[in-house]
Amino acid sequence: MTASHTQESETYSHFPFLCCCVVIKLCCRFYSARKHGLADAVVRSNDFDKTAIVALPIGIGTLDEMFEIMALIQLERIGLEHSVPFLLMNYDSFYSKLLDFLNDCQDWGTVSKGEAASLWKVCNRHSEALAHLEEFYCNSSDKSRSVTKLYRTYESPSS
Repeated sequence: MTASHTQESETYSHFPFLCCCVVIKLCCRFYSARKHGLADAVVRSNDFDKTAIVALPIGIGTLDEMFEIMALIQLERIGLEHSVPFLLMNYDSFYSKLLDFLNDCQDWGTVSKGEAASLWKVCNRHSEALAHLEEFYCNSSDKSRSVTKLYRTYESPSS
């Protein structure tokens, strides 16, 4: 199993909320190796690690990874010792039909009531995501330690 990191710059002009971002791709011979790398990347080894899983509206691979991460959180393979916030960015209601489907699954009895909602936070705007992350890390950290303030990209720490 071999994996290599390559960095490519891609502009997502058809997604106005993803303007001029740099995407780091993990190229693997087998897709399962990429999933292992993703899961390893989100594990927090101590309280000082600040990381999050953020699902943006992209495509099928993202859906696959979202449900893989949800299953790993549910099975306590991720976040057992140090929980990790999972944000579903529902820009322009992109994931609304998926959320409706998960609600239908609750009605059918294939998903327990509140099961999916307990695994992630659905955010419609950047500000919601930042507020959730700030609340998550302020509440999960020891109050005697200083907590890093999260800034919007247009704010500076001095303002």
